[in-house]
Amino acid sequence: MALSIQRSERHPVSSELYANGEHLATRQFEVGDDDLGLETAYGLDLSYRHRSERWESSVSVFYVYFDDYILAEAAGDEISDLPVYAYGTVDTTFWGLEAELEHLLIDENGFKVRVAILGDFVNAENRDTGDHLPCIPPVRIGGKLRVGYGDWDAGLLVRHAFSQNDTNPLETDTDSYTELKLDLGYTFELGNGVDLTVFARAENLLDEEIRHHTSFLKDLAPLPGRNFTLGARLEF
Repeated sequence: MALSIQRSERHPVSSELYANGEHLATRQFEVGDDDLGLETAYGLDLSYRHRSERWESSVSVFYVYFDDYILAEAAGDEISDLPVYAYGTVDTTFWGLEAELEHLLIDENGFKVRVAILGDFVNAENRDTGDHLPCIPPVRIGGKLRVGYGDWDAGLLVRHAFSQNDTNPLETDTDSYTELKLDLGYTFELGNGVDLTVFARAENLLDEEIRHHTSFLKDLAPLPGRNFTLGARLEF
């Protein structure tokens, strides 16, 4: 068991203070506020971790109380055909949890199979108005499988993200999706601590329309559809 209690402060960065123009990478017109002061957070994190011969688990719950949390919120108007986002401060609370449970299913003659389930959740609200903060990810649950034999390693991940309807008043909802990923790799030991891994990776095998709620571009640009990657990694 682990309990962490913290207090932290953060100064605003230059863009939060002085931005006043187009940010084309995120298709926003950003307006800073040079009166911004310190952002102060008070956090509580409680974790439980367990490990045995065949089981590993971890659960963490957290609560963070912010005074003058700095963020960019939609102003509801446009400049140069771009939505205006103005930096400001709100008093907020964040709370949530993340958990993972893993089991070593097979371990015989160098052949290992591990299975796991995982999930996470976060909620963030403006304490003064009760509104949800923008760009907060939805609830996610999933499972993964890893298989290893000698220098071979393979994995599968399936994860479902629920729709995000707890949105800021000037923010759009995001639909649910299920992502499916596969990877396969082989490692060559070249000696003197040098390893070369050749890998293949397949992502979004279900060809879902995936829009991350944390992205300012989610309504314009979803993630790629079904895609494949071949590569190599040298470690020394």
